[in-house]
Amino acid sequence: MLKTADIRRKKQAETRVLKLDLLNEDVLFQIRLDSYTLNGWQHDQKADVFATHVLDFSDWVNERKYQTALQQLLYDIDPKTRWSR
Repeated sequence: MLKTADIRRKKQAETRVLKLDLLNEDVLFQIRLDSYTLNGWQHDQKADVFATHVLDFSDWVNERKYQTALQQLLYDIDPKTRWSR
């Protein structure tokens, strides 16, 4: 689960304040396969989880939507583009 510190680091990275040594940390890329996290999951950190981008693979049988989400995931995990936004 994402912690408040992780969200703070993400916000710092978005504003280019994050130190380079922190960019070598493991990164969690969240994907959604169904609606459970939206409707059924109750947890104290639910707001923290949804404060970050969650890639939507819930309609994975739709080739166009799947490819769109996959391309976004591949872009996000590429170290050259990860912090460029």
